[in-house]
Amino acid sequence: FNARTALGLRRSSPEMDTTFGFTYAYGTDDGEKSKSRAELNGRNDWKFGESPWGMFAQGRLEFDEFTNYKWRLSGAVGPSYTFIKPEPFLLRGRVGVGGSYEWAGPAPNEVFVPEGLVGLDFGWKIDERQGLFATIDYLPSLRSPPDFRLDMKGGYQIVVDPSSKLMLMAGVADRYNSNPQGRKRNDVEYFLTLGWEF
Repeated sequence: FNARTALGLRRSSPEMDTTFGFTYAYGTDDGEKSKSRAELNGRNDWKFGESPWGMFAQGRLEFDEFTNYKWRLSGAVGPSYTFIKPEPFLLRGRVGVGGSYEWAGPAPNEVFVPEGLVGLDFGWKIDERQGLFATIDYLPSLRSPPDFRLDMKGGYQIVVDPSSKLMLMAGVADRYNSNPQGRKRNDVEYFLTLGWEF
């Protein structure tokens, strides 16, 4: 059994784009809890007029009962560059620096890791009802290379009922850790969610 709930907020203005998201996934296997993971994330993208250049700042708080850290707080800042923007496409790259702090796992796993960030965002508005999206973040450790983390998410969404703004979203998310300290390297989630825009 697997269940997933999510909330997403977006605000756009000529000066900046702000996004906020929350997800929680719960699963059982043969009656035993096998997944309990929550994620709270936010990002702000500042625009420089008509220039393709911009700045971004992002942060994420994660809770996962089935990892060696249990809690992780991470963030990064840096410049961004929009390669393609005229609708229906969006392709934006990001390069930054930041770090992650993990705690509440098995002792002595309470540590701050400085990290770099190379990210890419893709969007395709197929028509007024359908769209594709993908985001990838490569997070190399600046303290112990070549260790790195990789966060990827992508999917398809469609407005099922325009009058009620009923929406269906299907996709996949993968979190990869090159040095998971005894845990699995990949944590893959497939999801199919029914939601409403408001």
